[in-house]
Amino acid sequence: MLAAALLVSGCGSGSDDSEKNDKPADQAQTGGTEGGDGGDGPDAKPGTVQGIWTAKVDGKDVVLTVVGDGVSMVRDEAICSGRLTDAGTPTMTLKCPGGKGEDRTNGSVDKVEAKSMTVTWNGGDTDTFVKTAEAPSDIPTDLGDLEKLIPQG
Repeated sequence: MLAAALLVSGCGSGSDDSEKNDKPADQAQTGGTEGGDGGDGPDAKPGTVQGIWTAKVDGKDVVLTVVGDGVSMVRDEAICSGRLTDAGTPTMTLKCPGGKGEDRTNGSVDKVEAKSMTVTWNGGDTDTFVKTAEAPSDIPTDLGDLEKLIPQG
């Protein structure tokens, strides 16, 4: 059920004419290297914010899912959802039900690499996420298809 909530809540987006000049969110990426050496050599591979990410916040698991321009975050049993924009820096804007998690509703991606991403939130906190899975290439429309997205093994 958690997977369904993550995918369903993170896939919607509204149109905002004020952001027409933003880079498409599904192409949002920022500098970084897979090797972590900070270099820009021929083997440097920039990361992408697209995917399923996890972090520990106050000793609890947080799951952040980014697919296209949809973003969802599960934290303290609350599911927040919103949109990813990229006007130079990938930025996440989330809405949380009942005011839970308001300290992490606007986040700027400081750094993203192949397996890690650092986000600074409006509450002043910075979280480092670890990529646990790639973003699905196609969001299922039939909830029965969700099991196909869960890694087996």
